[in-house]
Amino acid sequence: MRKLEGRVVLVTGASRGIGRAIAEGFGREGADVAINYTTNKSAAIEVAECIRAEGRRAEIYQANIGIEEDCNTMCDSVLKDFGRLDTLINNAGMGSAAINRPSIADATNNQWEALFAVNFWGFLIFKIGFERVGTSSRKYGCFSSYYVFSDGRIWLLTGCKCMSKQE
Repeated sequence: MRKLEGRVVLVTGASRGIGRAIAEGFGREGADVAINYTTNKSAAIEVAECIRAEGRRAEIYQANIGIEEDCNTMCDSVLKDFGRLDTLINNAGMGSAAINRPSIADATNNQWEALFAVNFWGFLIFKIGFERVGTSSRKYGCFSSYYVFSDGRIWLLTGCKCMSKQE
């Protein structure tokens, strides 16, 4: 029996890069995997096929992590399809390249909102969404691999330090 046999994990941003590696790693260790992608469906299908080749169940879900309705719909779909969720790996993230790398002073409110929607609010939306419906009798884990923070104060302090160093 593999280490994660019988577990269900959702990996956001799982169609490429670190998210793909995480999703495939969970599959190799015996977990069933819910794969989130935003735009690259064919890449998400490839990840699912790799996991299925390991004899595990894999489903794909299109959702923009920065949109609350998308997140809630995906939460409901994952729970309907798998019956529960044991672990959420909140890997989806957006870097400054997605908003054309403005300097901090030149970034518009819309650019800041786009970054916060995915990198900050998405994490909280999922945490609340899965707790809202109850995930399982197992211990539930929620991890953010893109921007890790233990509470808002640490994230805010880190952000302020980064801003002060750039200016």
